Amino acid sequence: MGKDAKQPALTMEQELEQAQAALTKANGELATARTELATANTNLTSARAEAAQLSKDKTEVQGKLDQSNKDLAARDQTIKDLQAKDQDLDKRAGIKAAEQLRKHGFKPVPEANEEAGTSAEELWTQYRALGNPKDQRAFYLKNKDKM
Repeated sequence: MGKDAKQPALTMEQELEQAQAALTKANGELATARTELATANTNLTSARAEAAQLSKDKTEVQGKLDQSNKDLAARDQTIKDLQAKDQDLDKRAGIKAAEQLRKHGFKPVPEANEEAGTSAEELWTQYRALGNPKDQRAFYLKNKDKM
């Protein structure tokens, strides 16, 4: 006979005790697993709530950003409108000032692109000096408003 035959067989009481010990251990592990699962569920619920709040915050910030962009575009348009109005007022003021100066006998100041000091008589003299009809025509078309 082998070794097994020499060892006494476990009694029913011993087998029951071993089974109860294994069951107690398994129940402890199950309780630990349930606690860990409950903690994980709590963490998941918290994470979902935080994600929902972040999404809400993002939507709110995006709305504010969109409104700020609209406000900025409106301000840009207001600035452009005011600049155009300012230019128009400057032009009108210049015209009125020129009219007032003419009323008081002052001659108009030539524009920047006009030749300062060239009178109509001088232009006619330059025109006649050209001699070539093609050159005279080009000169006349260029200066007809001043002649």
